[in-house]
Amino acid sequence: MTCPTLLIRGTRSDELAADHAREMIARRPGQARFVELPAGHVVHHDAQAQFAAAVSAFLSESVGVLGGGGVVPPD
Repeated sequence: MTCPTLLIRGTRSDELAADHAREMIARRPGQARFVELPAGHVVHHDAQAQFAAAVSAFLSESVGVLGGGGVVPPD
């Protein structure tokens, strides 16, 4: 199974080391994007605008990969 994957890491995170995040991305060549933002571990709180922009860009680019349907809400 393949699907687009986004990993966002805060550069000041004490929970997810940069090396470990890069290893995670390397396991999904061509399918994963790694974004680091100036934040702690709770990136969506510490860097709200940058987090939203990264997620929006990723979802916009992923629409074609997902067959044009975008994100499907759960049942």
